[in-house]
Amino acid sequence: MSTKTQENLTLKIESVRQEMLEAGMKLGLNHPNTIDLSHKLDQLLNKYQGLK
Repeated sequence: MSTKTQENLTLKIESVRQEMLEAGMKLGLNHPNTIDLSHKLDQLLNKYQGLK
C-alpha cells in the first residue's frame, strides 16, 4: 500500500482512539457507544497490521 494510505489510516486510528477515550470517560467503559468505538478501532488496527 502507498505511504499516503498508511498515513490516512494512522490519522483515522488516532481519531477513533481519542473519540473512544472520551466516550469511556464520559459514558463509562461498558456503554454501547464506547464498545462500538472499541470494535471500530480494533478493525482499523487489524487493517493497519495487514498493510505491514
